[in-house]
Amino acid sequence: HQYLSKWFYVCVREMSMLADFRPDPQWIRSRLRGQLTVAEIELALKFLVERGFLQEADGQLKVIEKNLDCREGAFKISLGKFHSDMLQFAQQSIAEVPRAKRSLLCHTAAIREEDFPAVQGILEEALQKIERFCSKAVAPDSIYHVEFAAFPMTKIEEEVSQQENSL
Repeated sequence: HQYLSKWFYVCVREMSMLADFRPDPQWIRSRLRGQLTVAEIELALKFLVERGFLQEADGQLKVIEKNLDCREGAFKISLGKFHSDMLQFAQQSIAEVPRAKRSLLCHTAAIREEDFPAVQGILEEALQKIERFCSKAVAPDSIYHVEFAAFPMTKIEEEVSQQENSL
């Protein structure tokens, strides 16, 4: 739960896989987007080591398990906040990051609610392809967050009826 409760815990863990990574809070702070204090980064490093997300080896901090599945178990508790934080970064990236360095994709369409699981399946398949691709990365030099979002823009009939009945 705590791992996803602070977005930068995830980013610092991922940064440890960068070829030039230094477990120095000042160095990390200079590389991360967002306004973080050195104390927050020190706390993140301490948490990641104490909880086994990072391990010391030969004077370096290394990731123990490269791919984490944070969709189930204790992670579910804080996943909503994590997505909210990441979507705020996506919004900021529109103003702060050159278009060539970001990708924000969207499509708004009319579908049957019963077809939504098929859309979810397509997104899951795409994410799995990205995860496989990233697991083979050699000497990564950047951390990217990939977020697909699919959500209803309209209320289903049940919700409309409930809303009308409560008026």
